[in-house]
Amino acid sequence: MAEHLTFAPKNITKNSLSKFLRVFLFEKSVRISSGFF
Repeated sequence: MAEHLTFAPKNITKNSLSKFLRVFLFEKSVRISSGFF
């Protein structure tokens, strides 16, 4: 996760940022539903 955040600000657009957030939240919800945090 940390390496994503380091290179993200270089080429940030609303589209890529929202896509990144959707993937991040999806992964987080999948881990929570699986019992892993």
